[in-house]
Amino acid sequence: MELWESYLPAFKSLVQDGNVAEVMCAYQRIDGAPCCSNARYERQILRDEWGFKGVVMSDWNAGTDAVTSMKAGNDMLQPGQERQYKAILEAVQNGTLDEAILNRNVKRILELVVKCHTFENYKYANETDLKAHAIIDRTIGAEGIVLLDNRSALPLTANVKTIALYGTTSYDMVPAGMGFGSTGVGYYCVSLVEGMRNAGYTVDADIIKKYKKMWDKISQMFLIGSLSGIAVLGDVIREYLPVNLILTFGFINVGIMLLKIYFQKKFEEKSLYADNHYD
Repeated sequence: MELWESYLPAFKSLVQDGNVAEVMCAYQRIDGAPCCSNARYERQILRDEWGFKGVVMSDWNAGTDAVTSMKAGNDMLQPGQERQYKAILEAVQNGTLDEAILNRNVKRILELVVKCHTFENYKYANETDLKAHAIIDRTIGAEGIVLLDNRSALPLTANVKTIALYGTTSYDMVPAGMGFGSTGVGYYCVSLVEGMRNAGYTVDADIIKKYKKMWDKISQMFLIGSLSGIAVLGDVIREYLPVNLILTFGFINVGIMLLKIYFQKKFEEKSLYADNHYD
């Protein structure tokens, strides 16, 4: 019941009210079947009951069976693998996958392509209106907040001037998009600390200092742990993997570590932990 009451209504609204062109299936299983090859949800509910006419695609490397996914109504398998191409071709050749299904899926993809701006030679602007986008982002973020329990805490009364912020994400949030379409760091980012200060509140300095001390220790542990892990990993698996591959893993690990340090420094520059903001 939770699926129907909490999750599917939003997708139904996007399909019927928002008229979305694409739907991406997830990695998870529903009723024992992978989402990417689940005909009940991809075909029966999404298309037959909700009237979706667009393209269904898999999340990156989601799904386990390319042929079953095609039959279920999954038009595009991302990112597309050689084994999937072979499985689909063999299934068509031996008759286990009707070519009409493959043609149907290709047709949906091509119908989407011809609707895209690129196909119509749309002239894109050279500059993005980041300020306008930031206003929209802020509105969406504010309207998307869910307050689970309010014990007479909000809205804050006029006599409240000092705020104590607890939780690591109050000070070390990730100001970026995540996933394969991620951005390194947001062009417009206001931390929780900055937001409270901009609103005229004083953020408890003692708590800020405690979190800064904690994150300094974590950074040191992360550095030591990463270097130790590289050394141990290389020693253990060098008999089984090429040296170049081991070095690649090592460089990736070091790169992640350096990025962590870099973003922490950039975050500190935006006055999250700066000493001149402790008063």
